[in-house]
Amino acid sequence: MNLSTRARWALVIGDVIAVLAFLLGGQAQHSTVNAENPLLGLLALGAYYVPVWLLAAWLLDAYPAAALPLRVFLARSLNAWLVAAPLATIVRSFGVGTAVIPVPFLLVTLGVGGAMVVGWRLLYGVLALRRAK
Repeated sequence: MNLSTRARWALVIGDVIAVLAFLLGGQAQHSTVNAENPLLGLLALGAYYVPVWLLAAWLLDAYPAAALPLRVFLARSLNAWLVAAPLATIVRSFGVGTAVIPVPFLLVTLGVGGAMVVGWRLLYGVLALRRAK
């Protein structure tokens, strides 16, 4: 059974929202929200993470063409996040001109960001399974 284009776009849009929500939470936690234009500040930060996530998810088949068992779908999602998060963090460090990535920062990105992305994908997978029945 193939996933419809609509279902795949819903997954992509949900992924982008999950990544941006994680980044917004981080900005709020660290008081780095752009006071003049919060959306612009979020999109500037998202420009590092969202493309890397989308590319890693695509290359690692986290956007499958056919329906998968939920466990496989979530495993691919987690695998893609474990690749994308450190890469995006490195891209961000180059973009903002920092030479060092603090280990706690990377661990929180892996853990909290992963929980948000994989959590969203769990919800998506459960709803897709229900809909298929």
